[in-house]
Amino acid sequence: MVPPWQGTFEDWSRKWVKANFWRVRHLFLQQSDALQECALIFCRVANRYGNKVDNPRWFMALYKTAVHNNWIVFSLRDYNMRVAIQEAAERQYADGEGVDFNLGPALVRLKEAKPELRQALMILGSATPSEVRELFGNNSRISINKRMSEAVGGKKFDFVAEMHRLPPSAIPYRHLTSDKRIRKRPMRIPTTR
Repeated sequence: MVPPWQGTFEDWSRKWVKANFWRVRHLFLQQSDALQECALIFCRVANRYGNKVDNPRWFMALYKTAVHNNWIVFSLRDYNMRVAIQEAAERQYADGEGVDFNLGPALVRLKEAKPELRQALMILGSATPSEVRELFGNNSRISINKRMSEAVGGKKFDFVAEMHRLPPSAIPYRHLTSDKRIRKRPMRIPTTR
């Protein structure tokens, strides 16, 4: 004899889901989904043990054990899903995809900058890695200012000072490279519990 789902079993399941939903919230997304999963567990236990169990207390003990065991599996799936999502986000960030900046303030500041600085930044932005290595070779006696002056056609200007005059928001990647700690560690996507 199988007791009805409505009543004791549903009430106990609601309390269980409310207390343990944090373990599976990424898997089920809503408490109502987790409660429906408890109802499915109830149906499976009823199909398997319904004709063998004659005591409602015994059936409740079987049901609680099944919910506990299934919840362990659900929480492992939830954890593995969160890890997979975080690794995918880190790979996407490392590939340069998904990094989205609001370039509006940067474009306004760059329009206000000197024409030589804009030209130098356009040269750096369109240069291949080998051209950048050639421009900033290992010859430390020649300053960056002189090299950038030569790159923009021999006009003398202080490239480093002009770059420092720009606010950090004008250079979208400055905040990613200015702190050595950020460069050494990969980005972690925050997870909440």
